[in-house]
Formats: sequence, C-alpha cells, structure tokens
Amino acid sequence: MYVLNGHSIFDLTTGKNINSDKNDFIGGYVKGIKFGNHVWVGKRSFILGGTSIEDGCVIGAQSTVKGHFPNNVVLAGNPAKIRRTNIAWARHFQADDTEKCNGYTKLTKTD
Repeated sequence: MYVLNGHSIFDLTTGKNINSDKNDFIGGYVKGIKFGNHVWVGKRSFILGGTSIEDGCVIGAQSTVKGHFPNNVVLAGNPAKIRRTNIAWARHFQADDTEKCNGYTKLTKTD
C-alpha cells in the first residue's frame, strides 16, 4: 500500500517542501506507518504517522487511525478504536471456514 501526503506544501520564504521529503519515503512507504500482512483498509480511511497495524486487521470505512493495534482486530471510528478482537477475515466471498483466511487466524495478542 502506498501512503502519500497528496499535495506538496512549500515554505515561500525558503522554497523548501515542508510536508514530504524524498527521505521520508522508503520503497513507496512513509516512515512511521507499519502495516502487517493481510490488513483490510476500508474506503476513505486515514492512517496517520506513527501508526502500527498488525496482521489480520480490518479497518472500517472512514476511520481515522493512529497508534499501535494488535493482530486480528476490527478498528473503526474517528478516532478509531478496537471494536472487536480475535477475528479473521477471508477474501473469498461467503467463505464457510477459517481455512480461507490465508493462515491469519492467531488469537489477538494482548499487552
């Protein structure tokens, strides 16, 4: 997933780009945002810097996400909060068992 600032903003006195720098991008990803594997991001969600989302999570549409979230949880809201733990999701339409969840079926890690 590519995470970008959208539009460049410049300081007119220095001419410096103040919201995106080539050094902030590593392989198309913004430093400070970590996505685990098999993460489903709902439409129009905002993932802010300093966020870490572990494997198997689902992010509800139009959520604003900031912070660290453990594996296999549903996040939703503004700000996003954990709404459910110990979930697994499948890409297959009307999957009938957890075998279709690509192996991301570990119970949620609690700190």
